Amino acid sequence: MTVIEAECVVRHTKKLFNVQEQKSKVIFHNPNQHEVQEITVDGCVVTEGERCDYLLLVDDADVSVFVELKGSDVKHALEQLEETHKQLRDHCKTNNFGLSARYAARSRVRRFRYAHSIS
Repeated sequence: MTVIEAECVVRHTKKLFNVQEQKSKVIFHNPNQHEVQEITVDGCVVTEGERCDYLLLVDDADVSVFVELKGSDVKHALEQLEETHKQLRDHCKTNNFGLSARYAARSRVRRFRYAHSIS
């Protein structure tokens, strides 16, 4: 099982937060202020091979969200999400988290934003 080191995790209960990379951004709404573990996967938890950018674990809602931010090439984004899920699924199962995978891709529009609510 892949070990998730403490320096890769930020815990918070923000009502509104985002993860971003370059020009792509995903905005999450957390109106009930669940505790969220915002985990940097790319370059921290996983440093080689295909991997997504972030994994969000919502502790008291038992939800996991894999996030890949992409400027284009959505097919590759889906491959990265699938590979990361294979690498980290045992961690999610051990901690009783369900699975929800999301991605954000910047289109030809200047900025693409996806808002997801955690209820």
